[in-house]
Amino acid sequence: MNELTPADRKSDARKRAARDVERMQRARGRDTYWSAVALLGSVGWPIVIFGVGGALAGRALDGRMGSGLAFTLSLLTLGIVIGVVLAYRTLKESL
Repeated sequence: MNELTPADRKSDARKRAARDVERMQRARGRDTYWSAVALLGSVGWPIVIFGVGGALAGRALDGRMGSGLAFTLSLLTLGIVIGVVLAYRTLKESL
Protein backbone atom coordinates (compact mmCIF):
# COMPACT_ATOMS: atom_id res chain seq x y z
CA MET A 1 0.00 0.00 0.00
CA ASN A 2 0.91 3.64 -0.27
CA GLU A 3 0.92 4.61 3.41
CA LEU A 4 2.71 7.83 4.35
CA THR A 5 4.56 8.16 7.60
CA PRO A 6 3.67 11.07 9.91
CA ALA A 7 6.92 12.79 8.94
CA ASP A 8 6.06 12.49 5.23
CA ARG A 9 2.57 13.88 5.83
CA LYS A 10 3.98 16.82 7.78
CA SER A 11 6.50 17.55 5.03
CA ASP A 12 3.77 17.34 2.38
CA ALA A 13 1.55 19.71 4.38
CA ARG A 14 4.40 22.22 4.69
CA LYS A 15 4.98 22.12 0.92
CA ARG A 16 1.28 22.68 0.24
CA ALA A 17 1.13 25.56 2.72
CA ALA A 18 4.22 27.20 1.22
CA ARG A 19 2.72 26.84 -2.27
CA ASP A 20 -0.57 28.37 -1.09
CA VAL A 21 1.20 31.30 0.57
CA GLU A 22 3.22 31.95 -2.60
CA ARG A 23 0.06 31.84 -4.73
CA MET A 24 -1.71 34.30 -2.40
CA GLN A 25 1.23 36.71 -2.53
CA ARG A 26 1.24 36.61 -6.32
CA ALA A 27 -2.52 37.24 -6.40
CA ARG A 28 -2.10 40.18 -4.03
CA GLY A 29 0.49 41.70 -6.37
CA ARG A 30 -1.95 41.58 -9.27
CA ASP A 31 -4.61 43.45 -7.32
CA THR A 32 -2.33 46.36 -6.48
CA TYR A 33 -3.31 48.45 -9.51
CA TRP A 34 -7.05 48.02 -9.03
CA SER A 35 -6.77 48.53 -5.29
CA ALA A 36 -5.06 51.85 -5.95
CA VAL A 37 -7.76 52.87 -8.42
CA ALA A 38 -10.48 52.00 -5.90
CA LEU A 39 -8.68 53.94 -3.19
CA LEU A 40 -8.41 57.01 -5.43
CA GLY A 41 -12.12 56.79 -6.13
CA SER A 42 -13.03 56.48 -2.49
CA VAL A 43 -10.83 59.48 -1.70
CA GLY A 44 -11.90 61.72 -4.58
CA TRP A 45 -15.66 61.32 -4.55
CA PRO A 46 -16.34 62.80 -1.09
CA ILE A 47 -14.41 65.93 -2.05
CA VAL A 48 -16.38 66.33 -5.28
CA ILE A 49 -19.78 65.53 -3.80
CA PHE A 50 -19.46 67.79 -0.75
CA GLY A 51 -17.89 70.58 -2.81
CA VAL A 52 -20.63 70.53 -5.44
CA GLY A 53 -23.31 70.14 -2.78
CA GLY A 54 -21.97 73.15 -0.91
CA ALA A 55 -21.82 75.21 -4.09
CA LEU A 56 -25.40 74.31 -5.05
CA ALA A 57 -26.73 75.04 -1.57
CA GLY A 58 -24.84 78.34 -1.49
CA ARG A 59 -26.16 79.28 -4.92
CA ALA A 60 -29.71 78.62 -3.76
CA LEU A 61 -29.22 80.74 -0.63
CA ASP A 62 -27.59 83.54 -2.63
CA GLY A 63 -30.53 83.53 -5.04
CA ARG A 64 -33.06 83.83 -2.22
CA MET A 65 -31.18 86.45 -0.23
CA GLY A 66 -29.58 88.36 -3.09
CA SER A 67 -26.17 88.28 -1.45
CA GLY A 68 -24.01 87.89 -4.54
CA LEU A 69 -21.57 85.01 -4.11
CA ALA A 70 -21.09 85.09 -0.35
CA PHE A 71 -22.96 81.87 0.48
CA THR A 72 -21.77 80.09 -2.65
CA LEU A 73 -18.10 80.63 -1.87
CA SER A 74 -18.40 79.97 1.85
CA LEU A 75 -20.43 76.75 1.46
CA LEU A 76 -18.20 75.59 -1.40
CA THR A 77 -15.18 76.04 0.87
CA LEU A 78 -16.93 74.28 3.75
CA GLY A 79 -17.95 71.39 1.49
CA ILE A 80 -14.40 70.95 0.20
CA VAL A 81 -13.00 71.04 3.74
CA ILE A 82 -15.48 68.38 4.88
CA GLY A 83 -14.64 66.27 1.81
CA VAL A 84 -10.91 66.56 2.45
CA VAL A 85 -11.36 65.53 6.09
CA LEU A 86 -13.39 62.49 5.03
CA ALA A 87 -10.81 61.63 2.36
CA TYR A 88 -8.02 61.90 4.92
CA ARG A 89 -9.85 59.58 7.29
CA THR A 90 -10.38 57.09 4.45
CA LEU A 91 -6.68 57.16 3.57
CA LYS A 92 -5.66 56.84 7.19
CA GLU A 93 -7.87 53.77 7.67
CA SER A 94 -6.75 52.04 4.48
CA LEU A 95 -3.00 52.59 4.83
